[in-house]
Amino acid sequence: MDEIDDLGERKAYEALFQKHNAQQRRKTALAFLGKYPQSWFLSQAYEIAAKASIDLGDTKSAVEFGRESLKLLPENPLLLVPIADAQTQVDNLAGATQDARTALTCLDRFLPPPVFS
Repeated sequence: MDEIDDLGERKAYEALFQKHNAQQRRKTALAFLGKYPQSWFLSQAYEIAAKASIDLGDTKSAVEFGRESLKLLPENPLLLVPIADAQTQVDNLAGATQDARTALTCLDRFLPPPVFS
């Protein structure tokens, strides 16, 4: 967050992580996206909107917001997995399979700590 020069943008970004209610999280994320469309943190805001939409049972919006986030940060297994699950709920099995495979590929890139077998 120290990289955000605009004080208003910094406060809006901090607010994304202070809301506990799913409706408030999505509303705050959408406000951030509307006010700062050139932000370096759009991926995170879309991810928050996607996960809040999942919590609200709005899987269609979750997939849409998730897609926007993944356009900016495609190697995000912590978003790919819930979006894959959401896609199964909207009967997009091909998309769900692709996202699940991409998540597994991303996770395979990380080596386990050498102290664990």
